[in-house]
Amino acid sequence: MQTKQPKISIVMPVYNVAQFLPQALDSVINQTLKEIEIICVDDCSTDNSSEILEQYARKDNRIKVITQPENMGEVVAKYTAALNANAEYIGTVDPDDWAMPDMYETLYKYAVDNNARTVICNFNNVKENGEFVNEVKICENLIGENSINNDNIYKINPATTNKIIKKELYLNALNFTQRDIWKDLYQFWRCYIVQDVKTVFVNKALYNYRLRENSITHSKQSDEKIYKDFYQTVDKLLEYLFANNRYNQYSKCLQSIISANLPWIYYFRPREYIEKDFNRLSIKYNIGKFYLPPEAKFTDKIFSVKNRKLDGKKYKIITLLGLQIKFLKKSDSQ
Repeated sequence: MQTKQPKISIVMPVYNVAQFLPQALDSVINQTLKEIEIICVDDCSTDNSSEILEQYARKDNRIKVITQPENMGEVVAKYTAALNANAEYIGTVDPDDWAMPDMYETLYKYAVDNNARTVICNFNNVKENGEFVNEVKICENLIGENSINNDNIYKINPATTNKIIKKELYLNALNFTQRDIWKDLYQFWRCYIVQDVKTVFVNKALYNYRLRENSITHSKQSDEKIYKDFYQTVDKLLEYLFANNRYNQYSKCLQSIISANLPWIYYFRPREYIEKDFNRLSIKYNIGKFYLPPEAKFTDKIFSVKNRKLDGKKYKIITLLGLQIKFLKKSDSQ
């Protein structure tokens, strides 16, 4: 299919996702907006993802496949794709997710009509088998606002997948040192805190995010790293805020992010350990102490039974003498 100059470049970092890749690719080649290019970066997959990419590229010349010389991680794959992008705006589709058919036509129209540098929409959480879980309505209360600021930045999911972003913003925000689950948070802040970026919010779910059991947020290995990565991300955000003279403007928001994430991080590290680390950050940047939300009550640590919702799934968590056992509820284990 021959196309004109693309209006949006869709970036897709690919690594060992052969099971889901065809659905992701079908969702972008069948977009109602035809003036797109699709840049897939194969990060040295060891399954047949590479063959699937080449097969689709032969059928649709809007697809460009780039193969990394070695496995370099998702951030570098995104940057490689963005460097090769020819459109004014960049969108991202993860290879295990999929976009609604009118996603990019809708977002592009909002961008042009409002001269916006970023357009953000709601998204759906879906189970690994594709079954709908819930709609994440991040834009519902932001309609009418035209920039991301200290009052609303913490309300917005930082992932790039439910957005189109001006190419220069996208490139400037990427940070090559992070390959952890907080990389989207850091990239998102780098996009928006240095300058006011005109943003339009679309109160419609146009992207489907697949909740996978073997994703980084569910892996046993990540439990050991999850707190360390979070702490390092907060450190980098503080460094970036001070370097750009924005700490006073965004300190309240940073505190909100810390308060929102620490309660579940307490499952991996005791509060006393975390308090010492965050006190070191306060001294390093010569700022007041952070508020750290309280841990569970002592009686809850001895014995408790609680229901929790994690990544759209319902769990029963039993605590007995400090040992926590997590059970996936039957209705969500199907």
